[in-house]
Amino acid sequence: MESATIVAMRAQEDLLHLCVLALQSLRDDRPEQPEPIVSAIVAAPPPPPPPVAAATPRSGPTTSAPPAQLLEQLREKKAKVRNRAAKELARFGEAAARPLAELLKDPVARTRIAAAGALARLGPEAAPVLDALGAALADPSEDVVAAVVEALLPFESAAVAPLGEAMRSADPERRSWLVRLAPDLGAAGEPLVALALTDPSEEVRQAAHDSIGGFPGAQRYLGTHVAALRAPESAVRDSACRAIARLGSEASAALPEVLRLLEDEDWEVRLAAVGTIGRIGRGDPGVAERLAALLSDDRIEEDVLEAIGALGETSYPLLARFESDPDPDRRIQAIQIAARFPDEMEEVGTERILAIARDPAP
Repeated sequence: MESATIVAMRAQEDLLHLCVLALQSLRDDRPEQPEPIVSAIVAAPPPPPPPVAAATPRSGPTTSAPPAQLLEQLREKKAKVRNRAAKELARFGEAAARPLAELLKDPVARTRIAAAGALARLGPEAAPVLDALGAALADPSEDVVAAVVEALLPFESAAVAPLGEAMRSADPERRSWLVRLAPDLGAAGEPLVALALTDPSEEVRQAAHDSIGGFPGAQRYLGTHVAALRAPESAVRDSACRAIARLGSEASAALPEVLRLLEDEDWEVRLAAVGTIGRIGRGDPGVAERLAALLSDDRIEEDVLEAIGALGETSYPLLARFESDPDPDRRIQAIQIAARFPDEMEEVGTERILAIARDPAP
């Protein structure tokens, strides 16, 4: 027996043949032929639709227990097999949580990362192994810790307790990791970072000043940042200064303390202060003069000129001091800064601008 598909194809061929005949008759102007042929075309039943292939079920989460064969793969010698099994287990929802939690103890870091990643895909269904995730925060691999924190994200406030415990028991380097990852928890992570602002470790406090700006309303920590500008550790002063810069004009009250850092013994702290002043010192006519005093330090002179330009129109008069500067690069940068203020530049006049840019060397 012929299949429905073959029958349909033959019916379509017959209809096409009739159409060709009809067109030929019309072209030859033979009215006796087209009428019955066209009638046959109109009266012909439409061909049956082609058979539709059955849809393939889409793979996705399931509440059934993982098959024994898949669980056996978690004990395979090859790490690649264990990694693939961990990723596949994420399809089985809460039923996969405990086998994956056991894999967090695997000797291979990449496998532990795969297990944590699979638990992260479980989301709230990983709740039965929250304690195991907390214990994994002590993992020696920073990449594993980052993957575990990602798995803790859906738990928000419930994740604070294991993170807090890890903060108390970890060494300074580990605490600084956790502080930098805490903003990923959203508002629930803020208390951990705020607490770290007073940590006895320089490294942890530095991480806290770097991270606290990731939370809404970070301006309320301005006083803490300002106090840290007097910290004995230069790295903390540097981070606190940069944190103030990220607050922008809302941190203008900190300007006097930041100006004090222009005389810091550490040139990197001075550099941080220069950039911060460019962000928060706009409109103060005396600030540009204070910055210009640092132009003799070739490590930061380009940043100084950039900060002077960022201060706005009040910095434009400083252009005059570069008219006879022997350094052509400095004259060029000064002109570039001046170009930001076309109104003031027009008042100075084209001839003077060209004189400033001209190399005094013969």
